[in-house]
Amino acid sequence: MNALVGTRHALRAHRVIWSNAGSLFGATVVGAPLGFVFWWAAARLFPPAVVGYGSTATSAMVLMGNLGSLGFGTVVIGELARRDRASAPVVSAALAATIGLSLVLGGGAAAIGTRLIGDSGPVEVILFVVGVVLTGVAFVLDAAVVGLLAGSVQLSRNVVFHLVKLALLVLVGVWWWQAGVTELLIAWVVGVGASVAWSVSALARRGVPPWSRPDSTFLRALPRSATAHNGVNLGLETSQSAIPIVATALVSATAGAGFYAAWMFLSFAYILPFHLGTALFAAGKERSGTLQHRLRFSLGISGLAGVVGIPLLILLAPVGLAFFGPSYAELGTAPLRILAVAYFPMVVWAHFVAVCRIRDRIGFAAVVVLIGTALEVAGAVVGAVTYGLVGLAVGLAAAKVIEGIAAVPTVLVALRTADELPEPVADGGGDP
Repeated sequence: MNALVGTRHALRAHRVIWSNAGSLFGATVVGAPLGFVFWWAAARLFPPAVVGYGSTATSAMVLMGNLGSLGFGTVVIGELARRDRASAPVVSAALAATIGLSLVLGGGAAAIGTRLIGDSGPVEVILFVVGVVLTGVAFVLDAAVVGLLAGSVQLSRNVVFHLVKLALLVLVGVWWWQAGVTELLIAWVVGVGASVAWSVSALARRGVPPWSRPDSTFLRALPRSATAHNGVNLGLETSQSAIPIVATALVSATAGAGFYAAWMFLSFAYILPFHLGTALFAAGKERSGTLQHRLRFSLGISGLAGVVGIPLLILLAPVGLAFFGPSYAELGTAPLRILAVAYFPMVVWAHFVAVCRIRDRIGFAAVVVLIGTALEVAGAVVGAVTYGLVGLAVGLAAAKVIEGIAAVPTVLVALRTADELPEPVADGGGDP
């Protein structure tokens, strides 16, 4: 009974962490199946060439939009968590910078590679550039609501995005038999636009209108502040994207397919401690002297999830992979099981990044994360060349263990130190 009471007290005390992390994780849970349904429907409503061009164009939109946000969103989380300046001017400054950079990147990508979106004309190019800008804006808005400890808005924005684009895709595909790349892009861009409007409205209701006059001081300092954050984000995302490519390039296309199926399950497991780390960063400077206790709570939840979930993942790996086909289970089971154990080093790694962000040691974190990424890719390459998929998994898991060990001292110091962080200064941004 005492343990149950203690658990309830801990959940209430750290609500800002688990509620925001739950919203981030919920967006992942919702987005994955709805994204699958979108492309499944596209494959049945449009010719293969249209789907090929459309998937390439939308992937490029996401990539360019991500680059366009350039770590601005992560900086916004930290600034809003401090509460030492008005919220709305900070958000509008980050949005202004993102819109400008996304326009340049989207326009450049469209000008250099128009074949990326088929035999494109002015309409397709405009849709592509608008899609890049809206995607970059969406990334910053998601960060803003997390920084304001209103992660449920981020979850609902993702739901709006996926449902609107899916509804438009089906409507166009069923009622307009000549629909092509243009119509597919319209469905995607309108979906992003509707979700952005949803977030803007939610922020305005919380007293943070994104159209406020930008904070000029923050805007001038933003590129320098975002560089290190972008280094961390780039390192984390590069590993996520590069490892499946290594499997295909150095083993075989068939092996790459089996590994990619396993990698989807692993990514779903790995994402929980990183979402908790993001929520910890957003809440870490909300009140003085709370990092130590919140870090313990976040590590505890991550560890408990691993103790319960990782054995199940190892046990049920063949069953889950068999949904893709017998060959997927045959090829992907061993790598999935090996890399599932690396979940626990990743818990420490994710919280190392969060602690460095909270303590403004982001430059140090960027260097360490980029070295870790290089180590992961190198381990995967050496393992794949030597022993195929199993070797790749062993090499990658070894790199993750080294990363976790390297991150232990920073996390231990944070656990043992009662931080005296400055009290937030009241602003006119309203209570989220």
